[in-house]
Amino acid sequence: MSRLVFCVPGLNRKFSTWAPLIAKLSQEPEWKTDTVIEKYDHEATTFSRTSAKQFAQRLAAKIEGDWTTNNQPSEIVLIGHSMGALLVRQAYLMSLPQRGFAGKEWAQHVSRIVLLSGINRGVQLGKSQRAILPILLPGHFLVKDLLKGSDFVTNLRIWWIKKLARLSVRPVVVQVRGGQDNLVNGDDSLDIEGFLEGHEMLIEDANHANILLPDRLSDFSDEKYRRLRQAILRPFPNTPSDHRVENEDQKIFFVVHGIRDKNDDWVAAIKKLIESEIPGSYVMQPYLGRFSALHFMIPAVRRVNVRKFQDLYSSLLAANPLAKFYFVGHSYGTYVFGHSLLNLTGIEFERVLLAGSVLPESISWLERRTQVKELRNCRAQLDVPVAVLCKALCAIGLGDGIGTAGYTGFSIPFDPDSERFYFPGGHGATISGDICRTDIVEFMKNGPYCQPRTTTVKSNPLFDRFHTLSPLLGYIVLILWAALLWMAARSGQNQILHVLEAILIPAVCGTLFLYFY
Repeated sequence: MSRLVFCVPGLNRKFSTWAPLIAKLSQEPEWKTDTVIEKYDHEATTFSRTSAKQFAQRLAAKIEGDWTTNNQPSEIVLIGHSMGALLVRQAYLMSLPQRGFAGKEWAQHVSRIVLLSGINRGVQLGKSQRAILPILLPGHFLVKDLLKGSDFVTNLRIWWIKKLARLSVRPVVVQVRGGQDNLVNGDDSLDIEGFLEGHEMLIEDANHANILLPDRLSDFSDEKYRRLRQAILRPFPNTPSDHRVENEDQKIFFVVHGIRDKNDDWVAAIKKLIESEIPGSYVMQPYLGRFSALHFMIPAVRRVNVRKFQDLYSSLLAANPLAKFYFVGHSYGTYVFGHSLLNLTGIEFERVLLAGSVLPESISWLERRTQVKELRNCRAQLDVPVAVLCKALCAIGLGDGIGTAGYTGFSIPFDPDSERFYFPGGHGATISGDICRTDIVEFMKNGPYCQPRTTTVKSNPLFDRFHTLSPLLGYIVLILWAALLWMAARSGQNQILHVLEAILIPAVCGTLFLYFY
């Protein structure tokens, strides 16, 4: 039996640093004499614009090509360090059978996957780092795919749990991390340890960078080498995980607030009602901070909390793959849900209630039936943030991922009874009052067959007109701004001062208004 060992370094790293470890392992009796070493020097750097998915696709193609070139060895071992751990997992996943795809033959021969300081949950940035990232790296960069809760990392985690559960024979998967690692901790092993074949090993004195490097005099410490040898060459007994349960009766409810909301009002009230009315419920109320209209206007800023939600969802799924998920969201909370739904193919919910939704009207629910089983969209009669602000933002090119479905409804409703309109009042009308909140919990409990008790009213013709004309507000702001700049540039004296006045005064006034709106 021949063996193919495929090595994938981390970001800004080369395979050459692996040489001492490979040389020492090759002297072990478990190292087969016909073992073939192949590498994937992806040359990825901090400033790479190639996506992580594209790197993984190239890796999968290279593994298949090298496996064929080397006469199809009967055993394949995949080893990845840091980012390389994500790439080997994704390459393996995309080569497994799925609907309409028979899978790649080489994937059936993978016997072991070794993750050295694998950033399986992604990298967590500090608050200041999150603030400057869109400025330093505008647009798409590889490092954004590697963040905790990113679309790439979350999709990988969800499908890892689902696809491996379908396999009758799974490879041994080992996560080796250092005790001094400031990027990786025990939570990065949740997806791995959830299966009997998944294991975590700890090297106390190692950090993220030196986990596969010699410690002193070009040699490894006894503890480090013993654990690396075990992880790569020696057998593991199948052991159940302490971090995962399989309870199909567990119901997990996300209750997510919106712009300017806090968790001490409607969210707390809904949480209390759900816990009292629905047995086996577990309510998550992620606090997204005080999110103003100004924050919401900037696409890069409004996407920040999406990662927090997606990381929480995938971690809860890893803890109990059989749990059923439900979602109640208002305003900005519906944006977080919508982005996740449209970008994570494996995310699923039993029931979803959208209140004051800022999602696009054009969402095709027919394509999302496997992800959402039942949905209700609650719309308010005088919802200014949805009907006016969202429509204006879309008109001036700042409408990425948002729309007016919370006022106009979806172009093609989820089902004939899914649209509830109009709730009398403004942006908070769909979540205010005991009757309204009881209706929300009844829908979460019994689905669309419960009869809502909230009184609805007809649309307001004057507000409808205001909604129709709202794109003009966006154009007027842009025109006024341009006019001020032109006037400043045309002034004969103190030109710089006039330009600063034209920019700063409207900016400060507009910022204060939007922040406290």
